[in-house]
Amino acid sequence: MTAMPSVSRRELVTLAGASAAALLVACGDGNSDSSETARFGEGDAGILNYLLAIEYLAADLYAEIGRSGLVKGPALKLVHENGEQETEHASTLTETLERVAGRPARKSVSKFSLPDARSALELAAGVEAAMATAYLGQLPNVESASVLRTLLSIQSVEGRHSAAIDVLLGKPFASGPFAKPGAVKTVLESVEFLRTG
Repeated sequence: MTAMPSVSRRELVTLAGASAAALLVACGDGNSDSSETARFGEGDAGILNYLLAIEYLAADLYAEIGRSGLVKGPALKLVHENGEQETEHASTLTETLERVAGRPARKSVSKFSLPDARSALELAAGVEAAMATAYLGQLPNVESASVLRTLLSIQSVEGRHSAAIDVLLGKPFASGPFAKPGAVKTVLESVEFLRTG
């Protein structure tokens, strides 16, 4: 009997991620909206800039919630952690953009209405939900394997952020067995409403 080659946990996770990525690309729903990201740049650069614009928004929101003094205790800890991670995501997307010869989008100034702690957390939950669907919606459109790996690694974190905030708000953190991808127009409209609402 031939011994099976040993596979480290890290190799197994890498293989599983690569298989999932290949499956997602192969099973795209045929409703590619990559042309929707063209206003942010061509190809992968446009996709990365689209997502970077939303990451900037999320990082700004968490910073503003943290400064507001509205949230305390575990909620404030989560706000700080999520905010730091959104800033890291923006840095990673910027580095990835520079690697694919794209120019990172300029950061715009965001304004939020934060009347109370619950409203602030609901706003964060809305942004996180929009981001999770935004990343998922772009996976079939990505051309570079390294860009795809980057987006997959961030998308799963956005899903966790969304679930954690929903738990704080006393809401169910899962709305079904499958995540739904978001179209560019829908995502941009939702975050624009959240920012100015």
